[in-house]
Amino acid sequence: MSQDAARKRVVVVGASTGLGRCIGIGLAQRGEQVTLLARRLEKIQEAAQEAGNEAIAIQCDVIDQAAAKTALDEAAEAMGGIDTVIYAAAVGPIVRVSDATPEQWLSTFSTNVVGASNVSQAALPHLKKSAGNVIYLSTTGASYTAPWGGLSVYQVTKVALNRLADHWRIEQPGINFTVVTIGECGGGEGDAQHRA
Repeated sequence: MSQDAARKRVVVVGASTGLGRCIGIGLAQRGEQVTLLARRLEKIQEAAQEAGNEAIAIQCDVIDQAAAKTALDEAAEAMGGIDTVIYAAAVGPIVRVSDATPEQWLSTFSTNVVGASNVSQAALPHLKKSAGNVIYLSTTGASYTAPWGGLSVYQVTKVALNRLADHWRIEQPGINFTVVTIGECGGGEGDAQHRA
């Protein structure tokens, strides 16, 4: 098997900051073919430059279904397919549930849940060809720990994300849908304030 054939073709969504950026850069530097997606073009271009190894930067707003499809199709064309999608995009307003506004709820669900589904749907034809994987980044606060004060809206959406993965598994058994649960890490939850 050639070196190129052995490389995984990975799309990292939400790769301009935080864990998404770290994962995307790390995979590229390890030798995988990587496309980095995020809303902020300058940030994603900086991440791709740091990643090296011909990492690709594509601007994408995950809450826009058409934009997600265009970005995933462009990534697949550039890499010759997609083996894995890692969904790291997230927002998490610091607000008590009693003070959360409808706008905060809608914005957080749009990115953390609807965006994840938009990206998965857009990647579906490419992942069917490769019998690929979708990996969603979730949090221990969604299931395994006591509620975190001030991050109620974020945590509730991560519970929904976990359940979303269950439904994708049922509907698309030929593709692996995995939830990776992240615990507290330096800067991690603060980074949840920004949709990459």
